[in-house]
Amino acid sequence: MHRPTRVGRWLEMLGVGLLQERLRHPHVGCRLEPSDGRPSLCVGSPIVRTSEYSQAQDTSQVKFLKLVHNFHIENGGLELGQAKSEKLWTGWPLVSLAAMLWALDLMLRPMAQKAGLTSVQIVLFEHLALALLFVPSLIRHKDQSRHLPQKTWAGLAFIAIFGSAIATLLITEAYRMGSPLVTALLQKTQPIFTVVLAGIFLGERRKPFFWPLFALALVATYLLGFGFMGVSGSPSGIAVLFALLAAAIWGTCTVVGRVALRDMNPSVVAGWRFMIALPFLLMLAIRDGSQSVGSHVSVSSLWPVLLIVLLPDALGMMLYYSGLKKTPASLATIAELAFPATALLLSLKDGVQHLNVGQWLGLIILLACLHLMQSSRSVVAAEVGV
Repeated sequence: MHRPTRVGRWLEMLGVGLLQERLRHPHVGCRLEPSDGRPSLCVGSPIVRTSEYSQAQDTSQVKFLKLVHNFHIENGGLELGQAKSEKLWTGWPLVSLAAMLWALDLMLRPMAQKAGLTSVQIVLFEHLALALLFVPSLIRHKDQSRHLPQKTWAGLAFIAIFGSAIATLLITEAYRMGSPLVTALLQKTQPIFTVVLAGIFLGERRKPFFWPLFALALVATYLLGFGFMGVSGSPSGIAVLFALLAAAIWGTCTVVGRVALRDMNPSVVAGWRFMIALPFLLMLAIRDGSQSVGSHVSVSSLWPVLLIVLLPDALGMMLYYSGLKKTPASLATIAELAFPATALLLSLKDGVQHLNVGQWLGLIILLACLHLMQSSRSVVAAEVGV
């Protein structure tokens, strides 16, 4: 039997992380639906439906899932992170550290822009580095890529072009046009879009108290973006729009991934998504007016892009999913508050970036709504048909 090398295992872990919620990479290929409302975890093995779990408790696959992700049966459903073990309370520092690394995005992307790179160039070079990183994984799993159906290729193309290329371009441009702090914090709205679209296309049901929370979250999002000044009084309305569009696209890609990519190895999905996005980004770079693909690019200007790839993209996601395996859902949600906290601290170095009273109120309400949606299990997952 083929045993993956240490590099192979590292890429597998990275592939799982890069396909999950947060940091421009929607969680795709996910099929195991935790009953507590947390994002599903991708597993590089055939899917196990909740309804099939009780009938296959003795299989090696289920034993593997229970060992790695601490799954157990409760009330006939599949739940994550609730096993009664003290070890489950040891991973929250890794989750917090990962969230802090994600917040570096609001500093690194503007740094790359100040170094003379356009938004298209930043995203192009970022995808090029990530695509090269996943070439070994694509080679190792080439047999899986050989027999993909058209629906899967369509899902990959949608997620690569919209979720990877366009959404990342939107968020990078929003950093340039508006407040990097507000742009970063607005990314926390992605779960709202995911839940709404999952209800429409996947048939996920909502408990009655979800809708008041959803309405309040929309009000909070408006306050976070514009404060009490309103749209007309905000100098960065387009940047807010771009950030929300990016969050909406990532939410859409999550739903597409659940339908079209649930049987795929996560590292294969990650590799193809970056590969497919590259030609699209290259065409945009060539058509980017006077800015050709490599113009005004020096080695020093590429350092921020390299840091984006290594810190928020790679290391951040690896730490997050390593810690998540040993952290209960409620504690992980609290640990993830390190993201907005770090973003706020980083903004202190720039006297121009700050939140007004209305934006502070919106941020607090939004985080509270997202926490209540998750902790109260306001969404009931549905099976996705083949």
